[in-house]
Parts: sequence; structure tokens; C-alpha cells
Amino acid sequence: MLDRQARRELDSRGIEITADDVSRERAYLSQSIARSAGVSQSQAIELVAQIRRSRGLGDVRFEKLAERNAILRRLVRDEVIVDDAGVQQAFENRHGPKHVVRLIVVSTSNEAGRALDRLRGGQGSGPEPFGEVAGEVSIDPTKFRGGYLDPLSLADPTYPAALRQTISRLQPGEVSQPVAIEEGYAIVKLEKIEPPSGVSIEQARPGLEQEVRLVRERVLMDRLAGRLLESTNVTVFDRSLEWSWRARRQSPGQAR
Repeated sequence: MLDRQARRELDSRGIEITADDVSRERAYLSQSIARSAGVSQSQAIELVAQIRRSRGLGDVRFEKLAERNAILRRLVRDEVIVDDAGVQQAFENRHGPKHVVRLIVVSTSNEAGRALDRLRGGQGSGPEPFGEVAGEVSIDPTKFRGGYLDPLSLADPTYPAALRQTISRLQPGEVSQPVAIEEGYAIVKLEKIEPPSGVSIEQARPGLEQEVRLVRERVLMDRLAGRLLESTNVTVFDRSLEWSWRARRQSPGQAR
């Protein structure tokens, strides 16, 4: 088991973890959910409780998972470097301009061409509303809210690079050509660009440095877990929540 191998690695290095280390893992989990899902800390705590119930994570098992995370984090902690470039990217992602876009995803290039034709009025009946076309043809969960994504930063690496590059070339009101992504083909419409938050990077630096450190620790923790248990499908529990761009697209939002 990964738990035993991680503990053995910790002992071989003469390192110990404390109850505070384990407690911090529980706090990190709710903080991560709060940031990723855009909810308050109290809402994040409730989400953690819901996840635990849905996955059958009782107190004992949850505590073991927190302990495993604490061990892995301690093993990689000294390898992490928080540099200015990482802080700058986190600042742009958190406090920079946000793009409000709609999305249509279809499986084939032919479907994308037909959807674009409808959006641009190529069938002689005039352009059709983006939200209506998205609701009819899109295979993305955002179809149920008119294709709207949550406001996104072009610096956010959790969104596909091709999608961010396409959005960066649009003016408000413009619809893109189809762009190939993992799920098929995407068409995006830029609705508006929201201005920066007004917070300076120095004001935000302490929180940003912690955010960068936690993200980089998670990457190294996952790699270490893989090395310790190459043939077993076990992941760090906060990573397994998959708060990726796909999960965020499914968060509650208002269709317009």
C-alpha cells in the first residue's frame, strides 16, 4: 500500500510529521475547493462533507488520507521553489482581466461547420442566438446555461492553450472559427472583458506565494506517489477531486 511505502520513505529520511501537519491537510482541502469552485470557506467545508458522504469516507479513512497527504507533502516540501514568475502567473490568474465567454463543443469538424453557419446566418434566416445553438448541439455541460463558462483568465493553465489563444484574438461580440480541443471542436464567443480587480501584486503576494507552493507541491506529491506505487491507481486525495477546467465548467451559473 502507498501509505506504508510513504511512511517507510519518511522514516528512512529521519523525518517526522505532527498532528498539526495532518490538520493543515484538512484545511488545505477546503481552501483548494473554495478557490477552484469560487465559493466561500463555509460553503467549501460543506462541499467536503458532501464529497465524503458520496465516497463513503468516514472519519478513520479520511484521517488516513490526510495523514498520507501530510507525509507526501513533507517528503517533497524542500524541493519546491516559489519564484517570481510563478507568483506573477498566479496574480494574473486571480486578479487580472477576466474574459466572459460562451462555448459550444461538438464532436466533428462537420458539426462545427454547421453550428458556425447557424451562428453567422449562413442558412438565409439570419444569425441564430449563441445560447440556442449551444443548447441544441453542444456536448459540453455549459449547454444548459447558454454556453457560458465562468469568467476566466487567459493566464489560467487549467484551460486548454488552444482555447485561451483563440479567446485572446477575439473582440467582444465576436465568434471564433472552430478550434480543435481534446473533446472535439470548440466555438467560442467573447461576450465581454472584465477589468482587473485593482489589487496590487504586493498586496496579494502572501496568499499568492502559498497558492503557488501548494500547486507545485501537489504536482511533486503526485509524482512521488507514482514512484512509490507505480502499478497502483492511487492518487493524492485533493488531486482526485478533479477541480479542473471541466469541473469548473459544470459549476452553477446563470444562463443568459
